[in-house]
Amino acid sequence: MKKFLFALLAVVAVAAACNPEDAKNSPAVSFETALPVISDASATFKIVTQNYTGSEAVSIPVVFGGDAVKGVDYSVSAEAFVVGGENPVTSITVTSLTYGSGKTVTATLEPPTGWTGGTHMTSEYALAGKMGYLSF
Repeated sequence: MKKFLFALLAVVAVAAACNPEDAKNSPAVSFETALPVISDASATFKIVTQNYTGSEAVSIPVVFGGDAVKGVDYSVSAEAFVVGGENPVTSITVTSLTYGSGKTVTATLEPPTGWTGGTHMTSEYALAGKMGYLSF
């Protein structure tokens, strides 16, 4: 048992030693929450950054996947987030084009070179059904 515990502690120590100090200070990006903010037939994905002190624009691409098809089942307001610069984009809206299809959209962040990923790198949204209202 002592050998197993020693081996486990050795692995943890080596893993901690392999993480350079620079990684702690590197800029990081993540979705604000695990799930987007949903309103009517759309979802808004927001990002947060840490340790970014520059003023130039940095593009953070988003890969959209899932079983829904972009342009057929949903549309997006932007293909990438932009941090810094004159026109930052810190939220992207996904709008359902096919209501009630039961399909999902996944959004995955791709951190730029020199950046690290945060807690929520992937988020998912089930395309909403549209409610009908009747009045008499």
